[in-house]
Amino acid sequence: MLLAFAFILGVLPSLIWLSYYLKSDIHPEPKSIILEVFILGMISGGAAMGLQYALNYLGSADKTILAFVAAFPVIMVAGWAFIEEYVKYAVVKIRILHDVAFDEPTDAMIYMISAGLGFAAIENILFVLPEIFKGVDQAIYFLFLRFITATLLHALASGIIGFFFALAIIYHARIILFLGFIFGVGLHTIYNYSIMVSDWGYGNYVLPLILFLGIIFIKIAFFRLRNKRF
Repeated sequence: MLLAFAFILGVLPSLIWLSYYLKSDIHPEPKSIILEVFILGMISGGAAMGLQYALNYLGSADKTILAFVAAFPVIMVAGWAFIEEYVKYAVVKIRILHDVAFDEPTDAMIYMISAGLGFAAIENILFVLPEIFKGVDQAIYFLFLRFITATLLHALASGIIGFFFALAIIYHARIILFLGFIFGVGLHTIYNYSIMVSDWGYGNYVLPLILFLGIIFIKIAFFRLRNKRF
């Protein structure tokens, strides 16, 4: 019963953001494919956790690497962020890239955001489970914080990569996608690192600033892609 309740609570923030961003698509995508990508995004969370565990193990197994990471922890944080963003991108590339539904540049952003929010949903479920034992009010409050921070962050970081993914296809230049990963992973890294160093970051001015800038970027990105064609 608690698991079902945690599942509903965990998925809800992602579905709210997904419904919001789907309105940015002037030519709506098939709902069945959006749902499939969302679910694949959830599944990719398991792959990311496995890869992150391997990264942590490699980092702790070698004293030289461990010392380097201890001196520059942001490197490890960036590695975690890259893994998460890459598995979300892989979901879209494998499932959508050659699908007939992938027929306009804004689709790249829509599908990346869908995968990102699926990923965020599985994170929310895992994080909210222990909170439920503290009380329903505590769980709901905790998820509200994630709704306006972590869940939104996943949508924004994936959307940024989706924007550059679309440009890379339009201009036949993989370097553009590489830049997208720099910006998307960079945003994700700043977010995670700011949480680590500032009491979970919810009172830190850095979080609202980067999230606000991410929202503005995504709005401009959707507008810029609407007049472009593959």
